[in-house]
Amino acid sequence: MKLGIIKMTLIAAGVTGLFGVLYVRSSGVKFAEHDRYERGLQRLKQLDTAFNVDVLKARFRLLNNYDGFAEQIDESFTTLRELQTFPAFLEADGRAALNRTFASFSNSLAQKQAMIEQFKTQNSVVRNSLNYFPIAGGELIKKAADAPDARDLELNFDELMRELLVFSLTAEDELEPQIRLSMEKVRAWADAHPKHADTQMVTSLLAHARAILARKPKVDALTRQLVDIPTGERADELLHLYQSQFGLALQKTQAYRLALFGCCVLLLGGIAWAIFALRSANRHLE
Repeated sequence: MKLGIIKMTLIAAGVTGLFGVLYVRSSGVKFAEHDRYERGLQRLKQLDTAFNVDVLKARFRLLNNYDGFAEQIDESFTTLRELQTFPAFLEADGRAALNRTFASFSNSLAQKQAMIEQFKTQNSVVRNSLNYFPIAGGELIKKAADAPDARDLELNFDELMRELLVFSLTAEDELEPQIRLSMEKVRAWADAHPKHADTQMVTSLLAHARAILARKPKVDALTRQLVDIPTGERADELLHLYQSQFGLALQKTQAYRLALFGCCVLLLGGIAWAIFALRSANRHLE
């Protein structure tokens, strides 16, 4: 009798433990946690896209200041740290794969952070010169047009200004030899008229022209390098990797739910059989 009671107790404990394990595993995926994590990964991609767009805007003088770059980089690092707190349902292999991609993303982001400072320095010089050059150049051309001895200056400087403005808007450097030739013509006029009222302005404008000519190719190269740093690709890899791991976790959760359902059916069947057996036994006893 005692052995029978012990046996039944062990069976009950085993069944209870099995149901407990199946229940915990079947509720492993928390969709609120999944949504939070996936939004974080998508935010990394959004920040990277916004960063690249702002680089291009800054290159073409469509951005008033550089404050957004630091904010985007800082938010990206903050989001990255938050995403390293993984959802509980991720397996160890998935976490390890995500950590490797996180490290690659972090390295690429650090490259952007360092390179953007170089870009800001070079681009500021070019932008300042381009902001000054057309206005001051237009005034010089207007003054030269009214001076009998500055007709050559008017023509040559008008040509130089047009070439430099086109040069500033393109990624090609074919105009550089022609710009240097136009600068030589303007410099020759300044050398021939050292005491002219416009000579000092000409000298100043030539310094700005040299700055544009020297720095603009560097700005273009930095722009390409910044946009080409594969932070966007790493963000896509992180999202795809997580989604695949989430899919595996969801499949396992559904399998455990199906197993739990099957065990519940078996348990109900066992209870129904036990009730039927008790009733049969009672009939025989009567």
